[in-house]
Amino acid sequence: MSKSLAKTNEYNQKNLLKKIFSSDSPELYVKQLPAQALYLTIKQNGLADCFELIELCTVEQCQLFLDLDCWNTDSFNEENFWHWLELPDSGGDTPDLDILEKILKASDLKIVAYLLGRYVNFQVYEETTDEPPAGDYFTPDLGRTWVNVHIRDPHRNFLLNRFLAMIFDLDPRIFYQLISVPTIATLSQLQEDSFQDKQKRLESEGFPSWERAMELNTPLKFDNKQSQDSSKKFRQNFNPQNLPTPAFEPTDLQPLSQLWGLKGDPTELDGELTMLINSAMVRWRLPLDNFEQINFCAEQVTGAINIGLEVVVNHFHNDLLQIYETYFLQKLYRIGLGELHHLQRLAKKIDKEKLKAINKSDPVLFYQIAGILENFPQFAISNNSDDLELVTEYQAFRYLSEINPLLHKVKDLTE
Repeated sequence: MSKSLAKTNEYNQKNLLKKIFSSDSPELYVKQLPAQALYLTIKQNGLADCFELIELCTVEQCQLFLDLDCWNTDSFNEENFWHWLELPDSGGDTPDLDILEKILKASDLKIVAYLLGRYVNFQVYEETTDEPPAGDYFTPDLGRTWVNVHIRDPHRNFLLNRFLAMIFDLDPRIFYQLISVPTIATLSQLQEDSFQDKQKRLESEGFPSWERAMELNTPLKFDNKQSQDSSKKFRQNFNPQNLPTPAFEPTDLQPLSQLWGLKGDPTELDGELTMLINSAMVRWRLPLDNFEQINFCAEQVTGAINIGLEVVVNHFHNDLLQIYETYFLQKLYRIGLGELHHLQRLAKKIDKEKLKAINKSDPVLFYQIAGILENFPQFAISNNSDDLELVTEYQAFRYLSEINPLLHKVKDLTE
């Protein structure tokens, strides 16, 4: 993977923290930023190191952070949630329980109930009592409710105890509601219902449904007349207001970067690019808590759009803005995917025995083919000088000039 993938200007993750805390009003500045851009900044810099940033974020922004960070597709990522419960200890010698309260408000209470159902025993009595059911129970309400957190890890045991105590102090009604939920819903039901709610929230933030993501990531073979005819209908139905708040901007790839420069206000382009990157993450089921994979995906999508734009420019030699108004990024992306898919389809025809022989005779070519055969084709760069061991890195395909030589090599191997 290459180091820099989705370079941004306003939302550059490396510089965003500096911009926030050097602004006249950091809190106001943060509120105006896209939650997804803030999330990427947190993932790159580390959760604990972004304590002060999260203090400035709204509950709604934090809710998206949890939706992105604490799920592996349809399964709750409990490991990451524990890191969020540790956050109050990152701000100094004294725990900051205000940020823990913000995490509670940003959390889906069904997931909190899910954790309680897994790790907490409750005994509720009609009358208060001084006698606990066992020695490791405690009572938050003078003996009516007795609580036992049973996690083997003592640190996590402490975190959940502290979380429960804060919930009770904040609002006892919420506490009593939470402890009753596991008695009327199974853990799997709680997780499934929370997942469905999370999906709805992500769709409202610009992460398309699975069906829409599949549509947006379907390769398209370039056809001059058909493309223009279908684009007319698409243009009539295109509504920029449905695009997500931009969280990504393109790299300096040409001619794509030139298109951004020609567009007076690139907000629409940025929003469409963000939608396509999000759709690719949904389509390929990428872990949304992995910054490197997110950034690599951003580079792959941007590269495919640039390739699609090159294809159309080679046919029409038109003004780039006119091409955009005809195809939009969505169709350019699919045309770029079509070029990559064609290369991949040919590579899949190579005989397995021939691939084994290539691995021995020409390891550079073998790694190139291996990259092509990835779900989203990748471009292999190898260093095999005489005094160095072969080192291969994979980056996104960005130009037709990277595809065409490999196309000839792969064709030769299939004949």
